[in-house]
Amino acid sequence: MPTWVRRALVKLPPLAWRDRRIASLEARIRHLESGRTVQIVRPSFEATVQAERRMAALRNEMIAPETDERGGKFNDYDVARSLGVDIPHQLGRWDRPDQIAWDDLPDHVVVKCAHGSTGRGVFPLRRARDGWQIATQSTVVSSAEIVRRFLELEAAGRIRGPFGAEEFLEGVDGPGSLPVDVKAYTFYGEVPALLLCRRHEFGRQRANRYRYVDATGHDLEGLMEGSPTDLTILPPSNLDEIVETAARLSIGFAMPFLRIDLYGIGSRVVFGEVTPRPGGEEWFGPELDTAFGAAWESARARLGLVTRPPVLDAPSGHDAL
Repeated sequence: MPTWVRRALVKLPPLAWRDRRIASLEARIRHLESGRTVQIVRPSFEATVQAERRMAALRNEMIAPETDERGGKFNDYDVARSLGVDIPHQLGRWDRPDQIAWDDLPDHVVVKCAHGSTGRGVFPLRRARDGWQIATQSTVVSSAEIVRRFLELEAAGRIRGPFGAEEFLEGVDGPGSLPVDVKAYTFYGEVPALLLCRRHEFGRQRANRYRYVDATGHDLEGLMEGSPTDLTILPPSNLDEIVETAARLSIGFAMPFLRIDLYGIGSRVVFGEVTPRPGGEEWFGPELDTAFGAAWESARARLGLVTRPPVLDAPSGHDAL
């Protein structure tokens, strides 16, 4: 065999390895250029919330939801009230939706379930001639139809009871209008961002309008892909009090991160609900994704110092096992 052939054969394995390495690097570059890839070397809000969702899914596999006594909107009301925060006036509580005392309810009321997300199982209602009109919608439905919707969602595993009725918090646009929802992004006492949400048509997410602001009311622009900032949504006049309340609730719930819904109703700051793992298609961009990711890590560390277990004696140094 000629010498040049032997040399070529000797080089074939390294060339094949190089080709595989180039292909791998090119794939990595394409992945990074997607604009939303989270790098291990930096904190990331998106990566952390995705990890929390996976952990929640694993917990649900280990614990049947109906046997899990944690959480629930009405339990969160109790926590908020214990921290001195106003909650909607409660009008009744029932184990089953077909037990709701419809005739005893006021003409404007919200009926909801204890467990559900993305607005499922929540009905802001105005009494009409032949039943109930859902806020911002023209269709009139009967109480039996609302009960049927509750039961369908419950059977599909989307919601769980108990079920309650509470005060209708009215917006500034007149009777039956919905208030601006202030969603505070909290990191164990810190509140770097608030999402102002106006619901033009209840139950239709695409009709919502948004505006992100910081704790002083200044805009954080370009934070929600596909949903341009609506500058007509004004921060509540009591924004300072809302931020202070969100910070207090954040510490009271003792979680490194929570999105806390609050409402500015006149001079009142009213608690809505908490969301530990926000869904949707939010993307804060690389700078704020890193900043909020770092805030989450810092909050987790601070919370760990508050609730840390006893320190055990152990060998010192990096080689300690």
